[in-house]
Amino acid sequence: MKLDARPKQILKIVIDLYIATAKAVGSQAVAKQSHDLNLSSATIRATMAALEHMGLLTQPHTSAGRIPTDKGLRVYLNDVMSPKLRPHDRNHLRSLTLPNTPDSLSRELGQTLALLSGQMSVIAIPRFLGRVLREIGISRCGSRPMCSRAAMVARMVAE
Repeated sequence: MKLDARPKQILKIVIDLYIATAKAVGSQAVAKQSHDLNLSSATIRATMAALEHMGLLTQPHTSAGRIPTDKGLRVYLNDVMSPKLRPHDRNHLRSLTLPNTPDSLSRELGQTLALLSGQMSVIAIPRFLGRVLREIGISRCGSRPMCSRAAMVARMVAE
C-alpha cells in the first residue's frame, strides 16, 4: 500500500507511540511528536480517520485514540520503518536460518533476541521429527510496553 508523506508520518508516530506505551494514541499526542509537520489536531484527526478507513488504524471506542491494526503494522514494517540493524546483526540473524538442530536453533535465537532487545528471551520449540518450522513470533509478557526493537526483530524474522 502506497501512502503519501503526511499519512505515512502520522502512521509512524501513532505506531511508535503505541509500541512505547501500549495505549491508544490520540491526536494531541501525535501533535506533540509531529511539531516539525506543523499540523493542527483537527488535521491529524482527519488523517487518522483516513488511516482508519484504509484499515491501518482502529479506534477501540468512540472517545479513544487509535491503535494499529495487523494491516497497519505490516505497512509500518514493510514501508515506513527504516531498518536499524547493523549489517553484522543482520548477517547473524540470517545465519540462524542455516540448517541447525532444534536445540542449537533455540539457543542461538534466544541469545540473539536477548542481545538485540536488551530483554530476557524465552524460546519454546516443540519436539517434532521431520517437520519444518514455519512460523516464529514475538509475544509480550505482562503489562509492560513492547520494546521498540521487538518490531525490528519481528521484521527480520519475517524476511
